[in-house]
Amino acid sequence: MKKSLTVLAAIALLTACESQRPNGRCVGLNGDPEPGVKYEYSVRNVILGLVFVEMVVPPVIVVLKELKCPVQ
Repeated sequence: MKKSLTVLAAIALLTACESQRPNGRCVGLNGDPEPGVKYEYSVRNVILGLVFVEMVVPPVIVVLKELKCPVQ
């Protein structure tokens, strides 16, 4: 049990959310989107939030800071 928690923690630390694209920075619920830029939900960030839902912190970071990313 202790070994699996250590492995899960290591994976969580090595897995980074997508926070920036060539078109600009990703925004969350508390971010201000840039005017004139089209945003879509980042599937990668949403999946990471769902995978780590039991750890509380990663899903909160995804929702507040990196939920939508610019596409154009």
